[in-house]
Amino acid sequence: LHHFTVSGGNWQYANFSGAVFRAAAFEGCDISDGVFLESRLDGAPFRDCKLTRCSFQRTPLKGVDLSTDNIEGLLLNGPELEGAVVTMLQAAGLAKLLGLKIKEEQ
Repeated sequence: LHHFTVSGGNWQYANFSGAVFRAAAFEGCDISDGVFLESRLDGAPFRDCKLTRCSFQRTPLKGVDLSTDNIEGLLLNGPELEGAVVTMLQAAGLAKLLGLKIKEEQ
């Protein structure tokens, strides 16, 4: 999929498995429970999207900025996160996916 922008709308449960995105953008969308299995995002930005429980298994997120998105409950194996851009708060939540336990300072 090349040169397009998805702006707004309900894309819940959308299945983008195996898709290759180039010069694509997602803005203000609800893609909850969506599937990006074995996809290529090539830096496709997500801005202000709801990605709750989205599956990004075997989809590299290198260079993908998720900092403005709701990414609670992402489904992935861990290596997909390498090079993704997230906030500190998001990073703490994603740490659990990597098996880390966060201990609060005393």
